[in-house]
Amino acid sequence: MLDETTGKYSLGCHMALLADKAGKWHIEDVISGDVARQFVPSKWDTPNLGLTEASVWVRFRLRNALPVAKEWLLEVPFAPIDRIELYLPSASGKWQILKSGEGIPLHERASEYPNPLFYFSMKPG
Repeated sequence: MLDETTGKYSLGCHMALLADKAGKWHIEDVISGDVARQFVPSKWDTPNLGLTEASVWVRFRLRNALPVAKEWLLEVPFAPIDRIELYLPSASGKWQILKSGEGIPLHERASEYPNPLFYFSMKPG
């Protein structure tokens, strides 16, 4: 739950992880069905995935506890990551995809900040 009283949240223990060793899954694969049931809850405030060739999916839920829409930032601190994508659900049922990481050209990134940083808006509730 996001509110104005807390300036910074650690999502580590509030996420679940899933390694896609073949790198072939898409968002539709990981949100439902057999693949979605394979997510493992994180036990760490700062998960360390080490060096891996796998695509790692991270799942978490956010809820805006404020009575109005609010802009938020999601930062992946000290993250030498080749590619990271944030999938945000939209009212149309499609996904808004924000991209960042060392392998993404600057003009395609969600932000030019050194760490992956995503700006997004959330409606109340």
